Amino acid sequence: MIAAPGGDKPEIVARLLVEGSSRTISLPPATSLSRYHSQTPITDEELAQHGGHQRNLLMMFARTNNAQLPQPLPAGEAWYIPDGDAAPANFKNFAYVAGSDGPTGRAAPFQSALTQTQTVPLNAVEEWTVYNRNAYPHPFHIHIDDICVVRINGEPVEPFWADTIPLPPNGNITFRSCVTDFTGAFVWHCHALDHEDLGMMQLVEVV
Repeated sequence: MIAAPGGDKPEIVARLLVEGSSRTISLPPATSLSRYHSQTPITDEELAQHGGHQRNLLMMFARTNNAQLPQPLPAGEAWYIPDGDAAPANFKNFAYVAGSDGPTGRAAPFQSALTQTQTVPLNAVEEWTVYNRNAYPHPFHIHIDDICVVRINGEPVEPFWADTIPLPPNGNITFRSCVTDFTGAFVWHCHALDHEDLGMMQLVEVV
């Protein structure tokens, strides 16, 4: 990535390294894009007809002693930014994670062997609640299909469609979704660049 601050000569400000084998997915036809902003809300009845499946997820940065982070870490993994690192002080000794919430939930950065995949059947209608465990309003972003937001901090709202929404500090949002166009993998993540780069991301697999 090259930038030219102040109109001066360009300089390299970042380098990207892409690893691993390629994956092929089938994308929806361009004609389907006209449906954007034309969706109707996903109703309680529609959710119930598809089984009413619900998931509880979380996004957070947390210190090593947080109960929702596994200890010890898997062999060869180092999630936490060490004290001696050149990162700003508010980064040090923290891990940036995403995962499942609840008594049996676990959280891990995207690059960890412990990272979970949310497996979703094609055409399923589901309801997800995403919890923010920090005072920072993490901007939740999901790829491919928009989401229908129905509750914020547990309170019903007039349903609206979005692909990015800030999570209330120490709060949550609840949304409904239905993936109808393709099977394959995509991600949801924090849209703060430094947070997603440090691992606040999770894979979704439509099967």
